[in-house]
Amino acid sequence: MLKNETIKIEQLKKQIQKKTIGFIQKHPDWEISAEVLMGLPTDSCIKYYHQLGSKAKSSYFGQYAQDVLFAAKVGDQAPTFSLPDRQRKVVSSTDFKGKYVVLEFWGTWCGYCIKDIPAMKEYHARYKSKVEFIGIAFRDSEKRWMEALAKHEMNWVNLLSPDEKLATTYGIEGYPTKIIVNPEGVIVGKYLGEATDFYRKLDELFRN
Repeated sequence: MLKNETIKIEQLKKQIQKKTIGFIQKHPDWEISAEVLMGLPTDSCIKYYHQLGSKAKSSYFGQYAQDVLFAAKVGDQAPTFSLPDRQRKVVSSTDFKGKYVVLEFWGTWCGYCIKDIPAMKEYHARYKSKVEFIGIAFRDSEKRWMEALAKHEMNWVNLLSPDEKLATTYGIEGYPTKIIVNPEGVIVGKYLGEATDFYRKLDELFRN
């Protein structure tokens, strides 16, 4: 009985995917085509994204699809960004060209992020002459963010993002996520959650 139901569900999924693809091919310039595209398996998403018209690609859902499908991964050039720091001065990722950089995607609302601050402080003190630490906060008000920076004495570069577009561009699937970028601007490591392997990697790169 369960096996038959599973088969029926899979058949329905295939029918829906077939109809979705047919709709996209018939209406490549419609914004809704970019929206329904994201319901397809990843390989099909990428294939049919390239069949969208320029109008659909430039729409909100088209831009979102592009960010998700072609998000930066290990081995890619790190996307550039410019965001305000705690003094409201705009800081650009290009300011750190030629250096190792650690990007931490976090938020004051994230329990695991707060729990990991002592380890980040320890490693910042240990390797700050060799690598630039940059925290990027999401889903936060400026007030709550500033209070957290002061309370936890987070004395590295900290920036506040007004939305999650940058997180999408970097393929962030959860918080905290730490990314290591080498002096050539290439992503060489990506670590989700309480990642002890992230700290091992820093030791491996900078201990000597």
